[in-house]
Parts: sequence; structure tokens; C-alpha cells
Amino acid sequence: QPMIAVSSLDEVMNVEDLDISLTPKVEGRWRWTGTKTVQFEAKHRLPYSTEYALKVNKELSTLKPQCFLLFDQKIHTHEILKHLRVMYGDGHQMQNEKLELLDEKTVKSKFESFMNADQGNYEKYVAFSFKHDLLKATQYTIQLPSGCPSAEGPLKTRSEWSASFHTYEPLKITDWYPNMALKQSVDPGNSWSITFNNSLDHSTLNKSLFKFEPVVNGLGIEHTKGNGRQIIIHNSSEPNTVYKLFIQSAAMKDIYGQRLEQNNSNNSIQFHVHDPPPLIGDISGATGMIIMDPGVLDEPFYPFMVYNYSELTIRVNKVKPEHYQQCLPCFNSYYFTYENQEWYNKLPGEELLNEVIQTNCKRYEPKEIKVPLAAYLNKKSNSGQLIILIEPTKKAWDECQRGNWQYRQIISAWLQCTRLAVDVYLSSSMDLILTAWVTELMTGASVNQATVSVFDKKQETNQQGLCTIRTLSTENNEGGILVVEKDEDTCMIVDIYHDKSDFNVYVWHVFNDRGLYKPNDDVHIKGYVRLLKVESEAKLPSYAQGTIDYTINDPHGQKLEESKVRLNDYGAFDIKFKLPDNVNLGDGSIYFSLPDLATNTTHYFKVQEFRKPEYEVSSMHRPTTPHYCHLTTDEYVIVTCEGKLFAGGYLNDANVQWTVKPETTQFTPPERSDYTFGRAEQFFWRYRYNNSSQTQNKISYPAKTFQGKTNNKGLHEIKINYHGIEQEPRTTVVRALAAIT
Repeated sequence: QPMIAVSSLDEVMNVEDLDISLTPKVEGRWRWTGTKTVQFEAKHRLPYSTEYALKVNKELSTLKPQCFLLFDQKIHTHEILKHLRVMYGDGHQMQNEKLELLDEKTVKSKFESFMNADQGNYEKYVAFSFKHDLLKATQYTIQLPSGCPSAEGPLKTRSEWSASFHTYEPLKITDWYPNMALKQSVDPGNSWSITFNNSLDHSTLNKSLFKFEPVVNGLGIEHTKGNGRQIIIHNSSEPNTVYKLFIQSAAMKDIYGQRLEQNNSNNSIQFHVHDPPPLIGDISGATGMIIMDPGVLDEPFYPFMVYNYSELTIRVNKVKPEHYQQCLPCFNSYYFTYENQEWYNKLPGEELLNEVIQTNCKRYEPKEIKVPLAAYLNKKSNSGQLIILIEPTKKAWDECQRGNWQYRQIISAWLQCTRLAVDVYLSSSMDLILTAWVTELMTGASVNQATVSVFDKKQETNQQGLCTIRTLSTENNEGGILVVEKDEDTCMIVDIYHDKSDFNVYVWHVFNDRGLYKPNDDVHIKGYVRLLKVESEAKLPSYAQGTIDYTINDPHGQKLEESKVRLNDYGAFDIKFKLPDNVNLGDGSIYFSLPDLATNTTHYFKVQEFRKPEYEVSSMHRPTTPHYCHLTTDEYVIVTCEGKLFAGGYLNDANVQWTVKPETTQFTPPERSDYTFGRAEQFFWRYRYNNSSQTQNKISYPAKTFQGKTNNKGLHEIKINYHGIEQEPRTTVVRALAAIT
């Protein structure tokens, strides 16, 4: 356990005060390398053929406090001691013969800061202790009446002075939570706590001291130095149960060496655990405009996750591009659902499915459900456009949240089951020219004679899969829908806007050298300014020229510096400034402006004070390559964390908390940027307005936590097994976060 405060690491300390001795004695020094580790450094090489004994004594504290009185002038110690009175209890006075003066060595050691503050203090103090232990749980008052003499002149004190202190109490329990006497109770699995009047000796605590009736599963005891008076009891308690606690008081001690006097054998502590709270239900899946993976179109399906809901309503409608509306549920997140809303009562297109399914999922365990889609697509090509909507039934909702039915969760998606892909470029010139490139989604091969329709104009692709549509209509400036058709197959892009851009713009690129700075650090800033000039269908960059005015503000908006810098021939600039010692912490800013060109920007940097930690934590995994899984083959990975002291050595027997969380992602093989595994966002989606983003296509699985302790090398490992993904080749990233405390 920690023996000194972190702030004391740099102080020169006498380790012998902690009863640490080396025999035979060797010339050298002791040095703290952390709050728990002390190291001896010999001045010379240790002699050979010698056995050394290192002894650490553990003494119990005695109730003999040391008192130190410092005066503003020189005194005669024994004269002051004659006048000094120690009162306790109900006006009782301690005889001065029971006091003893401290020697000069002890005073210098215990009250070093007072003694070194002024050389004259060596003749201005009285330091004493007590020959016998004081009474526990008692207030003592030290009094100096008027008339105390000085060593510098004949005048005496004119008023009385006093100060009080209170001795510690016998160790006992003061409170616990939940306390049945106060009608307190907790959820199953929630932690319990016991509070004492004194801080406990950590070395005397273990699980064997705590006995429960009935027996508690998953019992864990937590005691930290930061809250030494409290014990946290972790458990896997059962609902609607009263647990009785019996403590073996003889083995438990506080930091003063006292044993627990309160015996709970007859008057046990009771913890009440009530019934579990209502279930929390959840459904999650990809939403928005979804391009289905062409590799699964032979047996297409829509996957989603369900949590605690016993049954769900699933609706599937067959739609066409002209049915697209931004107000549809697949493009919006509704927090309140009126059942008389048009989109709820009647989804666009032809209704193919509207039924209730039983999820058969276990409580508190997420389950993946796949909705087969082949029956709702064109029979020959397995292509088509579908809207799917999933929601809990009223019965399932009442079993879980028991809240307002109008606030239920709904997930919906527009599914494009297609083998076509299209990339679009829309110029910003006056002519508004659109170029489309149609390819096969599976192979990337160009598609000839595909029909491209947009803004009431049609064009067929050539052998390279390209077509160009000129002079687009600009009426109402509404987003258009681009539709590509080939035989029975159809794909579409929505919300295409055709804005004219015939003006020049200035762009800034500003960066710093570190991002995070301490007070008194030098900050280096560099930047570039470019003019993007419109010429025909292109924007051509050119170097900006002029003088930049800039103002540096601290995180509270106070001005630190104001100056100018001139752009060089390449439109670049760099500045350097020093942060003050007393600068405010947070996000500072620099405001740049080119007054002659009417353009400006703001750059931000962080200012923080930080100290180097006592130890570092690193992690690794093996093997390091991606894992390819099949439904008949399992793979695994070993994840390791390591804790090391900066001063040398390992963090052994330290607590480790692992948090493991998987979610779907994308994967591009090395040096194969043209391939992406997972549900990637196509390039042309940048033109849509209010569709789902790439993150909405992710599926996040619940995080799992694991606990353990590091070994004598500061290491701890966990093994993560990968089970084969059934049909759809979905890329998954698993994040394992280790915290060592």
C-alpha cells in the first residue's frame, strides 16, 4: 500500500523513521521510486562474501501525540512549561510531571519546516509529548494563561492562549448501505458499503472476515486509501432477499492498531435486495439508404439486434424511386410516434409483409435476427427496392420500459438490392453538366446501355459505362433523384443538388507543432492561404498575397499578443510565441485575418499542466494479422497488457479491468485500396442531403468487462474467441481496453 504522498517523492526522507534497517550497515542512501517502493543505493560496491539482512518493523501507533508551540520571540523553555496546563474531560487538569520535553533531534525531524523557516526559531519553541497514553475519544486543551514570561524583556503575556485536539475513538461501525432500519434497498447485483469511524489497516482485510447468510455469490471486497473508512462489497445478489453479515471483529484493525470492538454476532448487519427493475428493451440495425452486398443477393437478408423484447412487428414494402421522400422513417429518427401519421399507417409502395414474430431471446442477452428478403425481390435477378420497418409490439413494450407507447423505438431502412453501381460528378459551372459512370457493383466492370435518368432527362451509357447530361434544369433548386436501370435491375442516388458556383474563395490551412502545450512553452504555428479561382468547370488554386493580422487569446478570451506577419511568395506564413507562466488552462485561440482580401480563420490549441505518471501501461495482441473466420472454423487472439514503473520494475499484483467491445466496421487489405470489405459508403453518397451516415450502418454489440491481477512481470492476458459469421461476410473490429490501477 502507499507509504508516502505523491507530493513527497522529491523530498529527502529518513527511511529509518519507517523502521527499515539494513544489517550490516552500508554507506549509501534510500530513495523512493514510487509511493510504494523504496530503493537503497550503496555509495560503493557491496562487499562480497557477506550476508545482508533487511528488516522492516511494523509498530502499532501509541496514543502519545507530540505538541509543538512556536512563539514570536525567544523564551525560556522550562519557564513556559511551568505555566502550561493540559486540560481534558470535564475540566480535569493533567499534572505537568506527566509531560516530557522532546530532544532537539526529534524536533528537527518532526517539525523541520517550522525550524528551518527562521534560524531564530531554535530559541522560540516548546515541544513536548506525554509519558503515558492519552484517553481515547477525549478532547484535550493546551492552555497558556496570561503572565507567561519572555526571555527578551520583562513584559509578560496579557491574555490567555489555548488550542484543542481530539483523540481517536475505538474502532466501530457507524453506518452501512443499504440499511434496513432506514428502509433502504438496492437492485440485484448492486454494491453494498460499510462505513467505520476510523480508517482501516488495509493489510488486515480479506474476504474471509465477512460471512453472509444466505451465502453471497461473486463476493468481492474493495478498500482504498482514498476512502480508508469505507469498505465496498461487490456481489451477485439475488432479488427479493435479505442478507445478514457477520464480521470476524478480532482480526480487523484500524490504522491505530485497534481491533473492531463492535461485535455483530448478535446484532447482525442486514442488506435488503429488492426485485429487479423493469427490463430495458432495445433494437438496433442499419438505417437510411442501404446498398445491399451483392455477394449475398442469392439469399439476401436484413440483420438487426434485439435486446429483451419478446416479440416484434416487421413490415416490408416494395417501392420504386418515385416513392422516395425525406420524411420517411428510414431517413429520420422519431422520438414520438403518432399512430395516425401517414407514414406509419401506410408506407409507400406495395405491402408485402406485416406480421408479428417471436424473438425467443434470453433476458439481458442480445440476439441477432435476420429477415429473409428473397421472397420480396424479382425472381430472376433477386433485385429490387424495399422499405423495412421494425418495432416492438405493445405487449413487448409493456414488458420492458412500461413507458409511453408513443415513445417506442422504431428502426427502418430503404434497401437497394442491386448489382449496379454509379459514380456521379456534377460540375459547378454555369452549364451544370452531370457525368455518370455505371459499373457492376460486384466486379467493377463497366455497364453498357444502362439508362440514366435525372431532372427529367435520360441518357444511355456507352461501352465505358459513361454518359453526360448537359444543361440541367435549375427550377426550385430541389434535390433530384438519379435512377439507373438495366433490364430488371435498378439503383438510385437521392438528393442531388445542382448549385452554381461562379465566385472565388480563399481557403486556409493552419497547424501547430504539438497541439498540447504547458505554460511557458513555445508555440509554433504555420499556415497556407490559397485563392480558389473559378475558370470554366474548374477551380484553380493560386498563392494569396498580403499581410496577416493575428490576435492570440488565452482560454478565457484574454488577449496575450497582437501582431502582423506577411505571406511569402508561396502564400505561406509561420509565427512563434511563448506562453506566460500563469496562462489560463484550456483551449487557446489565434484569430488570423487578411483585411485587404476580406478573409479570416481561427486556429485553436490546448494549454494544460501535467506531470509524468509513476507508471506506464502498454498493450499488444498476437497474432497481429486480421482473422478470417468461417462458420465451421473458430479463431482466437491473445490480448496482453503490461504495467511498468518509470523508475524501473513491474506493476505486480495490480488490479486490471478489461473492457471488450466489438462493432462492425470496414476493412481494406494492404496496398489494395480499391477493395473494401464491410458496408462501405459509396463515393457518390456525398451528394445526398439527409440520408443516414456511414456510422448508422454500424452494429454495436454490448461491451463485456473482465477483472484480474498482473503477474510478477506486470502482465495480464485474456483470450478472445471468434466464432464464424454465418452467411454475410461482415467485417468486425474488437476493441479491448485495459486499465491498471
